[in-house]
Amino acid sequence: MGEIRSTMDIIMEKAKGLTMSEEEKEAFRKKETEGKVRGLFQRFLDGFIDAERLKDEIGSLGEERYAVARESFLRECMGRMGPGADNTILLDALENAADLDIAPIKKIILDYNKEFEQQKMDRKQVLQKNLEGLGISGSAVTPNIHADQEWSIHLSEMNKGFQEKLKNI
Repeated sequence: MGEIRSTMDIIMEKAKGLTMSEEEKEAFRKKETEGKVRGLFQRFLDGFIDAERLKDEIGSLGEERYAVARESFLRECMGRMGPGADNTILLDALENAADLDIAPIKKIILDYNKEFEQQKMDRKQVLQKNLEGLGISGSAVTPNIHADQEWSIHLSEMNKGFQEKLKNI
């Protein structure tokens, strides 16, 4: 009777002659490093580690992985920044864990918020005039800007511009 082999034995036998190219190895290392950074960053956001520990953990990945880890960290952090949101913890991470000057980022956020409020007031005035043109007026009438499709499209474009400015930093 023949020998019963495990699935692992069969896989190992078939993979015996296969080797990874240097490009494949590098891509695997990069993906692994990015996954570790994502995990560390999530632990930071959840409050399990502070910015200093995050910095140490990223540094402990090794010199050859540091560039990929830092790039991944910056991408994660910037990708989670939102206009009009509380970005305090993300700014803390950039300043203390990545040793970045956050003044340009704060300026982008501040400029966006000012522009957003101005655009919002302007759009509300346009909607108010449209309602008055339809014979709807009074002190209790307030336009619902969130139901306005034109505003939604404009807001989406503003958010894309915000993200592009962050990427350019």
